[in-house]
Amino acid sequence: MATVGVVFTFVLEESVNTVVEDVSPLAFGLLALVGVVLVVDPKRFSRLPVIDPPQSRYPSVSAFSYGFFFGAVVIPCNPATIALFFARTPVLYDTHAESMLGFLAFGLGIGTPLLAFALLSQPFSQRVTKTLARYSSAINRATGAILFAVSGYYLWAVFEVVPGAA
Repeated sequence: MATVGVVFTFVLEESVNTVVEDVSPLAFGLLALVGVVLVVDPKRFSRLPVIDPPQSRYPSVSAFSYGFFFGAVVIPCNPATIALFFARTPVLYDTHAESMLGFLAFGLGIGTPLLAFALLSQPFSQRVTKTLARYSSAINRATGAILFAVSGYYLWAVFEVVPGAA
C-alpha cells in the first residue's frame, strides 16, 4: 500500500483520488456483473481455469507479494484517508515521518484480522472451512446479491452512471 501511495504521489504526481474516480465506475460495473453471476449460477466461477500465484523459495517474499496485492485492492476503499498520509504538507501529523508511522499503524490495523486468521488453530480452521464449504452455494448467492446491490447503488447514486440517476 505504501509503495502504491508513494508512486502516485511522488513519481506520477497524480492524486490517488483522481485515479479512483476514473477507475471506480468500471470496477463497480465488473462487481455488479460478478454479483449477477453469483446469484444465477454460484458454481460458474469454480469452472474457470485456475492459475497458481507465483511462489518463491523465500516464504517472506511470497507473503509480501500477497500483501502488496491486498494493499492495491484496499487503497480504492480508503482513498481520502490514504491521501492524507501522503500529502506533500503533513495534514494528520506534524512531520512526514509521523505521517509514515501513522500510515504503518493504519496498515497494521487492516492486516490484523488476516494475521488472526493465520494464527487460528488448524482443527478450528478445518471446522470453519468444512462449514463454509457445506453452505457455499447459499453463501455465494447472498454474496452475489450484496455485490449487485452495493454496485448498483454506487453506479446509480454515487457515480451517476446509470440512466435516471439521482
